[in-house]
Amino acid sequence: MIFSSRLPQKIDYAKGYLDISGITIPFFSPETITVSPRTESLFYMRIENPEIKIGYISKIKVAHGIYLGDTIVENISGKAFLNIIVLWTKKWRFKY
Repeated sequence: MIFSSRLPQKIDYAKGYLDISGITIPFFSPETITVSPRTESLFYMRIENPEIKIGYISKIKVAHGIYLGDTIVENISGKAFLNIIVLWTKKWRFKY
């Protein structure tokens, strides 16, 4: 797929899709995690380039009051395990 800065594009991590000019493309095998309010929970992300064994994931603001990253991770069977911090007062679901 070729990306162009002239086409309207949107990546929606929460709903798990890429939208290009009104065409919705779902992410490959989306997974959902549910995180309790005001907690720090462990989850994993799939690693696209398996040749990298150890790496740094910078702090990512997923949504207002929801953060992950700012950590060093290790590639364990194609997955990087890291914490997600939820400052909300409600349960939160994240599809990725």
